[in-house]
Order: sequence, then C-alpha cells, then structure tokens
Amino acid sequence: MQKNIFQSNKIDVHFARTGFSKFESYSLKHFHPRSLFIDTASVIWSVYFLWENNWTLALGIALIGRIVAYLATYDVDPEKVSQTTWGKIALLHLNPINLITQSVGLILFIYSLWTHSTLLIMASISIILLGHLKGWDKVEEKF
Repeated sequence: MQKNIFQSNKIDVHFARTGFSKFESYSLKHFHPRSLFIDTASVIWSVYFLWENNWTLALGIALIGRIVAYLATYDVDPEKVSQTTWGKIALLHLNPINLITQSVGLILFIYSLWTHSTLLIMASISIILLGHLKGWDKVEEKF
C-alpha cells in the first residue's frame, strides 16, 4: 500500500504553522490554478515571440500575464492554498538552492530560445528540472 507523501510526520510539522512571509504568500498564490493557467498561456506566447526574436512582445506578454495572474489571485488566502497539494509542493520548492538553480536554467532557456539552440534548450530545461529535486528530501530521505 502506497503512503501519501504529504502525510508523513516530517511534512505535517512543516505545514502546520500559520502566517507566511510575503515571499511564501506570493509563491503560494503563484501556485493557485488561476495563476498557473494564466502564466502557462503567457509563457507559451512569450516562447513563441522569443523564438521569433521579438523581445518587446515576449517581455510585454510575460509582464502582462504576470500582472493579470497576480490580480486574479490577489484575494486568495495563502493559508488555504498551503493545505492543497499544489501549495505543499510550492512550499517544498522554496529553497535557495532550488530557486538559484531554476533561475540559472530560466536565463539559459531564454537565451537558447533567442539563439535557436536546441542543445541549449535541452540543457536549460534539464537544469530547471534539476532544481526541482531540492526540497523533495523533505518528502523522501533518498532524494
């Protein structure tokens, strides 16, 4: 029988606290479905315009998408989001090593789209995914 990874004692203690920092609150709202859908749509369009070497539209769509997503989740209670699976995943990923690794991967991804380098695109996505591994040690010690 498989155990739910978010029901171990190690996880429950981590999520039992109340009151989040502004960064944690922002991250939790960022993992709300409304924000995820809007961000995904804006990333798709931004990737297309970066590939077409149109920085203005790529950056404009990314910024407008992020603003719309922020406004769409402005009144969302981070406490409630933290109790969902997405919220717990968001809190697991708030680790400096994770954030730095994913940021480096994102910068490389943007550059690789601009230069049309498929090898760099694959490398940057691998770096981003590698960043996701940090934080899972709170779920499973083998990570």
